[in-house]
Amino acid sequence: MVKMFFELDEKKVEECGKYTVEEIYDYIDSVFAMTTITKVEKLEHGKMYYGNGNDQDLVNLFKPIFHMEQEEWFLKYSKDVIFFDNSMSANKDEFGYENVLRQVQSKYKNKVTKYA
Repeated sequence: MVKMFFELDEKKVEECGKYTVEEIYDYIDSVFAMTTITKVEKLEHGKMYYGNGNDQDLVNLFKPIFHMEQEEWFLKYSKDVIFFDNSMSANKDEFGYENVLRQVQSKYKNKVTKYA
């Protein structure tokens, strides 16, 4: 199983006043809805998007990130974006993970863009 956790820095969003937290989460949901990702779990802080157990799960979890990383709000207001994978594990409750947000931050760190 693969899944992607997404959490906004709600304090930063509220302080800015340009968007509401719900508007951004609704937008994130709409981007994932353009894929075959069907299970979304709202957590106390953030949301988890689950793969469907097919060979398109990686594409369907990462394509939205590639799209959103170009959005002005993504690096400003994202607190955590973490990819979880247990497809190679004998223990289905044990997940490896990758901090996707840190990778995107590194990607834009040395570039002069409106996102950094």
